[in-house]
Amino acid sequence: MTWTKIGVAFAVSVALVACDKVEQGVLQPIPPLAGLRYVNLVNDTSSVDFRIINFIGDAPSTGAASFRTGGQPFGIATNYLPPHWPVEAAREVHIRVFMNDTLANLVSQQVFDTTCTFTEGQNYTFYLYGSARSAAVHALVTTDAVPALSATQIGVRTINLASTLAPTLTGTNVDVDVVTQATTSPLTGTAQFANVAYLGVSSYAAVTASATLKAVVSAPGTRTFGFTVNLPAGVAGTATVNPVAGSGVAGSAISAVVVPASVTGSRAPQTTAFQAPTVIFLIDQKPALTAP
Repeated sequence: MTWTKIGVAFAVSVALVACDKVEQGVLQPIPPLAGLRYVNLVNDTSSVDFRIINFIGDAPSTGAASFRTGGQPFGIATNYLPPHWPVEAAREVHIRVFMNDTLANLVSQQVFDTTCTFTEGQNYTFYLYGSARSAAVHALVTTDAVPALSATQIGVRTINLASTLAPTLTGTNVDVDVVTQATTSPLTGTAQFANVAYLGVSSYAAVTASATLKAVVSAPGTRTFGFTVNLPAGVAGTATVNPVAGSGVAGSAISAVVVPASVTGSRAPQTTAFQAPTVIFLIDQKPALTAP
């Protein structure tokens, strides 16, 4: 083999090592990636589909996201609110939301349309909220950047996406406390997350990990329970089983999202559980894997 042939072979091998993703038959370098997930909090309509429409690769989609859920990422049914999925960063991402249905005239109906740009290595949550009946649907995109936690702590923050807290509370602002499940009303002292306004996103607070924690929502300054919801406990890891994030597993981070009731008579779920405001929990950070 001549030195020329050896040089060509070496150049080809280097190109193959540097590029490990094939798109349309052409080797492409992996683009910068962020993490993205969707949650539907529009409380007066049926399920929706989230799509990225300006590129195909690393473009997470979600179908059949009903009120208070993240739907089916890439068409896969799940029993939990979604994890973050890879999305291309450092470029315009065009997100469009459609009605979910089997009828062509309905599935083509556009609910919301926007563009975002994401930073490489960062996780984001795309919350769809507002009123479909009033053609007033919006999106809140949060950055899910968790601060350092100690070996005994979890991170918790509050996001208030309840435009109304009826019939449980009046107004829109809330106090939120994360306390042990044995704690009774009234609370004392200042709220952990005080007077959180509608569309407000608090900073993360470090909380001692415990499998028996609950979020208490109350009217600002009253210290009297409005409603409570237990945090998911999670499962501690072992040498052979990975941990499941939750309030009892240190290193976990959780968003406690205050959400409204479904609108009576709308296509949103009408069961008793949906006829009152509540708190849903999203895992923003999983605990570190247990070393074997």
